[in-house]
Amino acid sequence: MATKAKLLIKKKIWVPIVGPEWSQEQYIGETHVVEPKQALGKTVVASLASLTGDSQKQQANLKFVINKVSAEKLGTDVVAYILSPSSVKRLVRRSKKKMDDSFIAQSQDGKKVRLKYVLIAKGKAKGSVTAALRRQAREFLAKETSSQSLDSLFQALIQHRVQKGLSMALKKTYPLAVAELRWVELVKDEKTRKSPVVQVAEVVEPVKEEQPPVAAVEA
Repeated sequence: MATKAKLLIKKKIWVPIVGPEWSQEQYIGETHVVEPKQALGKTVVASLASLTGDSQKQQANLKFVINKVSAEKLGTDVVAYILSPSSVKRLVRRSKKKMDDSFIAQSQDGKKVRLKYVLIAKGKAKGSVTAALRRQAREFLAKETSSQSLDSLFQALIQHRVQKGLSMALKKTYPLAVAELRWVELVKDEKTRKSPVVQVAEVVEPVKEEQPPVAAVEA
């Protein structure tokens, strides 16, 4: 009499997902898998507000990739800092001059990073001023990126140090209402990796332009 082969069905288990070591492996969430290794390479997005406990940071998200596995937990690295589209729209106001850009820079540890920023002038800035602001923003962000590791860059973004530094550097040229990084992400695909990297300039000379009318400047 033929014997029937037993069908082994493994039950799924919940495995915690934690942040990188520099975040003291902060709890991010959980995933439901048969084996923890099935989660390797998958990404998870979490609100910065939920991770830091600061409700003022609910407009920003972090993207993690699961790259470490054990029986108890799944380890991750941060691969992107993203402002929500709705928050970006709220930053843009009528009659204000909006400037944005996207380029690739390289971190100190040799990783290529796509950076997208948005600037909003307090007044109606002229074309020569907006061109200078875009150039100076690229140079400042390329220098910031090249001076630190990718992990350190994401930490600086979380603490808003990069954004504050960008605003301080550009206000010498023209007063800004907004200077934000809306998207910073590790470059993964081979085609984009071959894209040219913005080189760091040693000196950024501000363009001397007439300041906006007092009525157009917000406190």
